[in-house]
Amino acid sequence: MLRRDKGIVNISFANVKKTPAVALVRALGYETDKEIVEAIGEDYASDVYLNLYETGASNQEEAYEYVANQAGITSDIEERVDSILDEYLLPHLGQEPDAREEKAVFLANLIRNTIALGKGDIKEDDMDHYANKRLNLAGELLEMQFRSVFLGKWGLLARMKYNFRKSAKRGRLPSLQSTIVADTLSKQIMGAMATGNWVGGRTGICQRLDRGNRIKTLSHLRNVVSPLSSDRQHFEARDLHPTQWGRICPIKTPEGMNIGLRTHLAMSANVSTGMNSMEKNSIKAKLEEEGIDAR
Repeated sequence: MLRRDKGIVNISFANVKKTPAVALVRALGYETDKEIVEAIGEDYASDVYLNLYETGASNQEEAYEYVANQAGITSDIEERVDSILDEYLLPHLGQEPDAREEKAVFLANLIRNTIALGKGDIKEDDMDHYANKRLNLAGELLEMQFRSVFLGKWGLLARMKYNFRKSAKRGRLPSLQSTIVADTLSKQIMGAMATGNWVGGRTGICQRLDRGNRIKTLSHLRNVVSPLSSDRQHFEARDLHPTQWGRICPIKTPEGMNIGLRTHLAMSANVSTGMNSMEKNSIKAKLEEEGIDAR
């Protein structure tokens, strides 16, 4: 979550609370003030310097200490901050150290847009526009659940590290049986699929497939569920939006509390599954040929 408060652009994620985003840009490898200002945009240099002054960190090491302090980390600072930067900050860009530069550029763009929005230089995005939405298919939802169970704060990997360190502190080499909790992945994933309760507090993700007839089965498979709570008003989110044309059926939605939040794909709609790195690089090259910043 990115938020602008009194000119300071703060970010909150994982167990890092309300940290100036420029501190993370510096921790990701942009050490000098000049590099950070150029990455965010020289048009907003005064705002960037205000944010840099707020952190008080002048190099990467001090940025690590600042992030550790915000996350409540007191020991193994470098190792644990590395883990936060790689595994929890913008994980969709990669979870290896090689992805840090791309994360820094992405975060710098977010900071620039947040400052520009606060100054009124750009308009607020329309959250209900389908260009700003994404439909998660079954595989992606399972990936989210697996990531939470395996890499989450209390996931399998965290438990393995904790068990290993606890045994190592006692001066003995831990066995695999004492380090790995058997069936953790299977039990948690099967439990989520049995109840329909998913990571992020969402419910009703897994349902029994309606096999009354072929039409009902296809309709059920093309069901689209909004993550918004049904007990709140959300008038704009429930209303039809022009960009739903040809994508979402304007008629098929239940009466009552779920109206507009449970919809169905239009008959001719298909969900694209993204592009590979080669296709992305090809599009970036074409944009840059036209003089468009494709960062």
